[in-house]
Order: sequence, then C-alpha cells, then structure tokens
Amino acid sequence: MRRAPYTAAAPPTISEISWVIAACRAGIIGSFPTQNLRDDAELEGWFAAIDAATGTKGGCAPYAVNVIVHPSYPRREQDIAAVREFKPDLAIGTTPVVQAAKQATIPSLYFTNLISARPLMGPAGAGSLATIWPTSGILTT
Repeated sequence: MRRAPYTAAAPPTISEISWVIAACRAGIIGSFPTQNLRDDAELEGWFAAIDAATGTKGGCAPYAVNVIVHPSYPRREQDIAAVREFKPDLAIGTTPVVQAAKQATIPSLYFTNLISARPLMGPAGAGSLATIWPTSGILTT
C-alpha cells in the first residue's frame, strides 16, 4: 500500500499548537506559520511543546514550520535562527529558509505557488514530492 505525505496547514492566525499536535498524532504532518506567534519566546515555546507532546518522533508524524521570508516581515532572521536552533522535522519556505535548513541538516521543502511550481514538478506533478523524503517512511509501498 502506498501512503501519501499529507500535510495539514491552517491559514495564518488560525492554527494553534493543539491543532498541530493533533495532526501529528493522527499521522498527518502538522504545520504552522511562524507569523502566528507574537514573539521569539512564544515560537521557542511551541517548538518545545510540540517536541514534548509528539514524543520526539515516537510514532507521530513529523511537524513542519513555515517561515515567512518577505522583506517586510520583521522577525524573518530571528525565525530562521529559531529553525536552526530547534531543528523541526521539516522547514517550509523559499530560498533563505531552505538554505538555512540545509546548512542545519533539516529536511526542507521549497514552497511557491503551484502555478509557478508546475515547471519544477514536471509531468509527475505533486507526485514528485516523493523524492523529497525517500527514506523517511512517510511514503511506503
């Protein structure tokens, strides 16, 4: 049987830590955007609480963090630094986030809108995501 790597991503300002943890426990990659949190201390608290609640990979799906990298976002560098420090299971973002994640050996997913990503995915479409985590156990046959 083949399983797809489902990701649950609530819109900004809606996702809550309990929602992310529940998704992970249900076998779905729970994710949240860093912009939902008021400051770095709250972001660090979420990382610690999610790690504690999901048992550090103890049978739960991974969790992901989506870092906003637009130049107008004031906490961009602090959020990227927190990703380096707390090493979530997956980092989602554009080039600055992916580069920082690679340097910290954190799996990452380059995210852009689907229309401009279509040429990157090629004929395989979203199925090409299987190459991102080939040995993670998320995709099985």
